[in-house]
Amino acid sequence: MLAVYLSPLIWLGGLCDAPVSDLPVVYVDRDDFPVTSSCRLAVAPGADFKDLKNDGLVRVVGHNIQVDATGLSLQRDQGIGVRILADGVRWNGGTLEGFSVGIQVSGNDLTLTNINSRSCEIGIQITGERFRGSTLDLRDGLVGLEATGSNSGMLEDSVISRMGRHGVHLDTANEWKIHTNAIDSVYGNEEAAGITLTGSGRNHSIRGNVFNHTEYGIWLDTGLVNLGMDMAEDPRRRGLAWAPPQEAIALFKG
Repeated sequence: MLAVYLSPLIWLGGLCDAPVSDLPVVYVDRDDFPVTSSCRLAVAPGADFKDLKNDGLVRVVGHNIQVDATGLSLQRDQGIGVRILADGVRWNGGTLEGFSVGIQVSGNDLTLTNINSRSCEIGIQITGERFRGSTLDLRDGLVGLEATGSNSGMLEDSVISRMGRHGVHLDTANEWKIHTNAIDSVYGNEEAAGITLTGSGRNHSIRGNVFNHTEYGIWLDTGLVNLGMDMAEDPRRRGLAWAPPQEAIALFKG
């Protein structure tokens, strides 16, 4: 009888992932580096390059692939560190420092874990659908995670610290779950907040988060049209003790 060896698989997010040790090592050695298949990523020895076209040092274009980036450390002073353009990517690990945007996500169904963002203006920027992020460590920037027009996303069990504007910013986004995150030291202007919601988003679930040293815990800014001019002009008739300041309602100052 012919013996057949089957490598054990890891179940992750509904997909079977191979053990990391089975993945081939791929070395990033130039700008616009394409990632087309499952791999372990590392920077090539002696490599020195910048994101000259502002379209990503690393560009993930392979659909439904597994990327282990625990050995990847990218440090620059501009541009985008990683662009994920494909759908169904599972990305784990990596450190990104000094970029305008650490990771930019336009692909759908991304699972992102164990990322470290340091001194990036925006740690993670999302326009894709059904983002899943956990155990992220985002520090020293302007915005930790920003999602625009992105629906059904999730951020959990993550740390966001020392941001100048927003820990998490959801703009015209719907049905996000922001659960059990630690958000610390978000200040720098009068509207700085741990979590900021703008636009006409709906059906968010925000619970179990811990806020420390933030100008505001949660800031809602839905615009005059969504709040209603009558509400601003006559709050007492609607059970409010004060009128919302222009377009915004700020909650949980502390």
